[in-house]
Amino acid sequence: MNEPLISIILPVYNGEKHIVHAIQSALEQSYTNIELIIVDNGSTDSSISKIKSFKDARVRFIEQPIKGVSNARNLGIEHSSGEYICFLDDDDILPENSINSRYEVFLKKSYVAFVNGATYQMDENLNNVLSKQIPRYRGHPTEELIKLSSGCFLNIGTLMIKRDSHKEYKFPVGWTHAEDLGFFYSISSDGILDFTEDLVYIYRRSHNSVMGNLDGLERGYINYFELVKSNSGNTTLINKLKGRIIRIMFLSYASRWRLRSAFLFLFKMILK
Repeated sequence: MNEPLISIILPVYNGEKHIVHAIQSALEQSYTNIELIIVDNGSTDSSISKIKSFKDARVRFIEQPIKGVSNARNLGIEHSSGEYICFLDDDDILPENSINSRYEVFLKKSYVAFVNGATYQMDENLNNVLSKQIPRYRGHPTEELIKLSSGCFLNIGTLMIKRDSHKEYKFPVGWTHAEDLGFFYSISSDGILDFTEDLVYIYRRSHNSVMGNLDGLERGYINYFELVKSNSGNTTLINKLKGRIIRIMFLSYASRWRLRSAFLFLFKMILK
């Protein structure tokens, strides 16, 4: 039986420092029937020349003006041909068995639509593991996503998706934070999620981490809350999401002594 094609979508923006390592990790997968679709998002550094140095026939390279990571991922999805889709960021790493570990879950359970797995967060030089996360949820993911359950969704890099011809796969354009959460929520309504405990993704912690930009994170959470509110009729879950977001952002601002921002956000969410 022929192995199905699996598409890896890799958006790039000024990723010269780590892009070679990221591409190598995709091409060195134990599961070999892949296509790596790299979308450059207006890089001004040496990223493009480093990408073009790879001569592997499985690599497809697309250039576009800078339009944001969501637009780049959407363009990659549009040009992909795989029966399954997964994602890689330009400074992160796929362990050797990342694709195969997730695909084997699909192989054993044909009813599953999404599979994720364990992730390590490591320092920038990949010398030290800062944290480990293993998903713990199997089932319909929508309610868990509304609850912001970490046991359901770790980050977009851990997620592999079985393509459904009746679905549209698009990240929300214009979001700088929580766009991966919004994307998964938008496709989650009629699919079953499963997981492997194998390590499938290595996230490189840099100085430009999500938590370093709390204003952007706030906008991302507000965008996500409004998306859920407009699509869900479950008032109880919506209120739980509101409380969870308030707690996350209030404590995040307070931990950096931004108390005025913390209380302004609290009042802003109370009015929603």
